[in-house]
Amino acid sequence: MADLVEYQNGLLWMRKEGNFYILGFTQLAIESIGSPDELELIEVDDEVESGGWIGELKSRSASVALLAPEGGKIVEINEDLIDQVQLVEDDPTGDAWAVRMEIENV
Repeated sequence: MADLVEYQNGLLWMRKEGNFYILGFTQLAIESIGSPDELELIEVDDEVESGGWIGELKSRSASVALLAPEGGKIVEINEDLIDQVQLVEDDPTGDAWAVRMEIENV
């Protein structure tokens, strides 16, 4: 995706859509932890500061934290990904997005 930007040493990605960021985990993140078996995310309407914890993708041996690229409010989480975390292995930068957040200072 041309508008995809990686951050956090290439482990996370973001795509800006208007006043929102769509955030998720990269293929590198998946490879670094092995087969993921759990995704933990904060709740819709939670506010987060730049660099703040949004969630965590976990395997039996490792994990990768999802951190906010800027301050803002979580407006949507990908419930399908929480229910079937293995989807992140199939399409990490597409349908397996983790959260949509409203950017604080636009």
